[in-house]
Amino acid sequence: MTTLNLLRGEIREPLAEFLKKHSAETDIFLFQEMPGPISRNGISFLTSAEIKNILGGFNNYSKSYSRNGGHLKDVGFFVKKDIGVKESGEVEIHDSSIFNEETEHLWRDLNYVILDNGQLIVNFHGLWDGSDKLDRPRRLEQSKKIKAFLDKYSGPQIMAGDFNLWPGTESLKMLEEGMVNLIDKYRINSTRPSSFHFPNKYSDYVFVSPDINVKDFKVLPDEVSDHLALCLDFEI
Repeated sequence: MTTLNLLRGEIREPLAEFLKKHSAETDIFLFQEMPGPISRNGISFLTSAEIKNILGGFNNYSKSYSRNGGHLKDVGFFVKKDIGVKESGEVEIHDSSIFNEETEHLWRDLNYVILDNGQLIVNFHGLWDGSDKLDRPRRLEQSKKIKAFLDKYSGPQIMAGDFNLWPGTESLKMLEEGMVNLIDKYRINSTRPSSFHFPNKYSDYVFVSPDINVKDFKVLPDEVSDHLALCLDFEI
């Protein structure tokens, strides 16, 4: 499984090559800042239609919600066609009815699938709520709602994405309850590429319940976004 913030497809050709290269060895892709079906402002970004074409061997469980004139779909969820999925859906974390151009960061849904073997896999893109990624009331409420959803499910769980949270925040600690934070366990020192020059290099996480059989976890070196891809090898 690979999770990556796509930066709206802005780094077009390297991202396309990354997806082609890793699609043969990846069973599940989770994306944040998934581009929309059209390019933006005449700039040739990689589009969601092109991503779907590259990932033709995958079933698409992405959200259908678009914003910014169709240029951004936000989260993408692709599962290889030979893997059975018995349920998929989304859970509202922040009310989309209050969306406008100034408050687009207030819209957030949690996107999930349940595999035939009972494993719950969650994709999430956390609130952008100011220039830092510290605790704020909306972020704390976000974590409470996510935790409430996870607590309803008793089977094995994986949750991944760009949470827009720094280590040590209460918002992150809530998500760690009952879960293993693989960024901590594997002592990952950055989820950002070398071109990212801000001091705190964390934003992306993968959490697993203790009953998930993790074979390996690593950060991929490919610089195709302002985030690095996280790769989890686990037993499906």
